[in-house]
Amino acid sequence: MNEFESEFKARLKKVSQELNSIEDFLKENGIDIPNQNIALESDQKIWIPRGYIRTVQYYEHKYRLHDLLGDEILAKNIAYALQASDFFNCKNQPLPEQSAFLRD
Repeated sequence: MNEFESEFKARLKKVSQELNSIEDFLKENGIDIPNQNIALESDQKIWIPRGYIRTVQYYEHKYRLHDLLGDEILAKNIAYALQASDFFNCKNQPLPEQSAFLRD
C-alpha cells in the first residue's frame, strides 16, 4: 500500500469514527434517530464535495428514464436511488492513483 492510499484510508476511518460518535451522542441524549433529528442551519451541516453525488437530472438524461418509463414520479424515484449509489459507492475495487479519481 502506498503512502497516498494509507493516508486516504486513515482519513476515511477517522471521519467514519467521528460520525458514529455523533450518532452515539445523539442517542445517549434521547434523540430517536432517524425519527427525530436536530434542526441545523445550512452552515452547520455536513457538506459532501460538489460533484461527488451526480444530480437527478444527470441520471434522468443519461438513462432517458422519462422516455423509458413514461412515469415522471417513477423516473425520479429511480434517479434518487441511483444518487444513493453514488453516496455509498460500494464498488470493492483497489484505489486508483491520485490523478485517476475521474468517473463518467
